[in-house]
Amino acid sequence: MNNNELRPFWARYFNFDLKFGLVLLVLVCTVRFLLVLKANQTGNYGPIGAVMFISAIIPFIFLSKKGRKKIGISSSTKIGTLTLSLLTGIAFSFLLYLIGIQSFVIQDLT
Repeated sequence: MNNNELRPFWARYFNFDLKFGLVLLVLVCTVRFLLVLKANQTGNYGPIGAVMFISAIIPFIFLSKKGRKKIGISSSTKIGTLTLSLLTGIAFSFLLYLIGIQSFVIQDLT
C-alpha cells in the first residue's frame, strides 16, 4: 500500500485509513471530553485550549501536502476572502465575549 498521504516518518508506523482516523478522533475527543468534565468541577478551562490547539495541528504533523489536500485542507490565494473571514471571526468572537460578560453581570446582580 502506498502511503503518500502520510509524512514518511509516520508512514512507517501507520496507514492512512479509517482506523487511523478513528483512533486519532477517539484519542482527541476522549481527552477533550474528560477535560471538560474536570473543568466543570474546577472552573479551570485552560487545558481545553491546549487540546483544541493540538487537534488543529494534528493534520500538519501527520499528513503530507497530498494528504492534507485529500482531506480538504488547501491554501487560498484569495487574500480578500481570507481577510473577510478573519474579520468576521474576530467580530463574532467579540460578540460572544460581550454576551458572556453581559450574562455574568446580570447573574451577579440577582
